[in-house]
Amino acid sequence: MDLKDFCKSNYMNYLSKFERDFLVRNGRFNNVANVKKQLSKQFKNVSIRGRGKKAIIYIGKSKVVMNDKLNTLQDVLTTSIIFHLDWISHSLSTWGRLVGMDTTFPNKVYIKTLSDDDKKIINWLATFVSIRRRNYFEKAYRKAVKAVGGTWSKIAMGKMTTGQTLRISYIPEQELAKLRKKLLQRKGVSPTKVREHEEYKRLLASYGYAYDWYAYLADYDQDNLDKIKKQGSQVTWSQVNQLFKAELLKDLKAEIDKRKMSDELTDLIDSGIMTRKQIENDQGVVWTALETGKMLDKWEDFRQKLVIDEPGSLSDEMKLISDEELPW
Repeated sequence: MDLKDFCKSNYMNYLSKFERDFLVRNGRFNNVANVKKQLSKQFKNVSIRGRGKKAIIYIGKSKVVMNDKLNTLQDVLTTSIIFHLDWISHSLSTWGRLVGMDTTFPNKVYIKTLSDDDKKIINWLATFVSIRRRNYFEKAYRKAVKAVGGTWSKIAMGKMTTGQTLRISYIPEQELAKLRKKLLQRKGVSPTKVREHEEYKRLLASYGYAYDWYAYLADYDQDNLDKIKKQGSQVTWSQVNQLFKAELLKDLKAEIDKRKMSDELTDLIDSGIMTRKQIENDQGVVWTALETGKMLDKWEDFRQKLVIDEPGSLSDEMKLISDEELPW
């Protein structure tokens, strides 16, 4: 295509703002090598022939792999997200149900049946899963939206005490974000427990909201999305789910490896200054479970309570809850 057609195409979205603005103002590329590099990140066989305003651009198929032979979580998740993209803002929990990263969390009745040590461990695991699930998803979501030449945003949503669901306006959103940051700096306040804090609840209520959450919103060209989807078939819910659980286990093992007892603590035991039991009591039950590798056994005990194996499957002890209901 020539530069006139290129300017009318969705390929413009893959260029940097500087290159787009320069092309519109001057009718030619500022740096052909940079343009080719930017386009080649998403498309195969990119070439630009001719000079200045007479340049001709050739662009091949998208590099996004769209078939069911993918073998990494990011690839499969990205493909699944592309097939589920729409104009509605969805929470992370909604996306989880759509693509296979659905999770459950223990309800309060079940938590009360656990020992104090097991409560700490399952809360740590719940936080571990929640944070990693969000990281996995956002990385794939960013890649999926970019693949269709779009942009995405994360917006604050809230349900008001009157029952209305609205986007939270700028000032309340900024004040809530400041308070979250402040609370996280306090000892004993984890990311999964911020929204349970009384101070946070009071601020939220002062703006008329019962609870809040974040949702993901994409802006893209539908024709471009349709072209990408035609390159391959949808992946299954189970494909994402199995790779999601495998990635969680891999990350948990990496976390265990990081928690091996340091030389300093080993020297304290060898010199008789402290016993291993004293160190474990000092470091806490979660550290001990990670350091000894027993966290893997706890993971197997609680995995079914944290990760859903089939769409809609729940144990009697568990309650499926969305980000709109999650206290964190």
